[in-house]
Amino acid sequence: MAKQKSRAEYNKKWRAEHPDKCKQYHKTYYDNNKEKCNASSRLYREEHKDELNKNHREVYWPEYYKNNKGKIYEYQKGYHEEHKEESVEYQHQWYLDNREEVLKRNKQHNIDKADEISKQKSNRNQGWRVEVLTHYGNGKLACVKCGFSDIRGLSLDHIDGKGSIERERIGDRGVNLYGYLKNHGYPEWYQTLCMNCQNIKKIENKEQPRVHDAPSLPVSYLINRITVLTHYGNEKCSCVKCGFSDIRALSIDHINGDGANHRKEVRSSNLYRWLIQNNYPEGFQTLCMNCQSIKRYENNEHNDKTKSKNGKTLN
Repeated sequence: MAKQKSRAEYNKKWRAEHPDKCKQYHKTYYDNNKEKCNASSRLYREEHKDELNKNHREVYWPEYYKNNKGKIYEYQKGYHEEHKEESVEYQHQWYLDNREEVLKRNKQHNIDKADEISKQKSNRNQGWRVEVLTHYGNGKLACVKCGFSDIRGLSLDHIDGKGSIERERIGDRGVNLYGYLKNHGYPEWYQTLCMNCQNIKKIENKEQPRVHDAPSLPVSYLINRITVLTHYGNEKCSCVKCGFSDIRALSIDHINGDGANHRKEVRSSNLYRWLIQNNYPEGFQTLCMNCQSIKRYENNEHNDKTKSKNGKTLN
């Protein structure tokens, strides 16, 4: 037993010291015994199929891919270009044959990597947003009307005021509207506006005739609105953050960010009247649309609005 161990150690040491000789010996042996070697390899693979596949998936392939990522990508890209129709047909057929397994694996992957996937999508969408807003801002990441440049208060505006019709036509893609515009060559009927300018434009062009449009609203509503905005604006009809004073872009903000829940509780179609009737309760402030949008970003209120009923974030 000691002799066998000593011999094995000697052989191991000799192979380490003479790798070229070992390589040449194995090559010569294989050339002289090719059929025997192939038969032996096939037999071994059949007998240890599961073990080999597991080792290949979990050990060999990840390590090889990590060390040869660029090489593999270039090879696959070249092969796909040379055999495009064949590759597409093969991939399609493979998906059809393994559809249930693929869907199950993808579902599990999305669950296991939910935070990472959400972060990747957020970074991608933010990049698209910057690029698209800059394009429609005449090459600047700013409002084309007033020059406001905080991206948290910028948005895309449909110049002809037919945003709802356009969303219906292309499908309401939410943040992915930026990706849609980028991939379709930047259609001409958009512009970058801040929230204040967009709200003012909607009122001026009667895109939302119901909202603060004096001719279409009762005098009592307008008086209540001015009174409430002034009270929560520290006795000024202006934004408590930046001092913006155009009433068309001012609104009442729930300081704690619970506006949706509050509206459900009070069930009032006229918040201004409700605030007066309840003696101006605390927890409210006058903000312009820009500052309100920025506050939502700072307090992560934006993300709360993108959650579904089951609590999952929608992207």
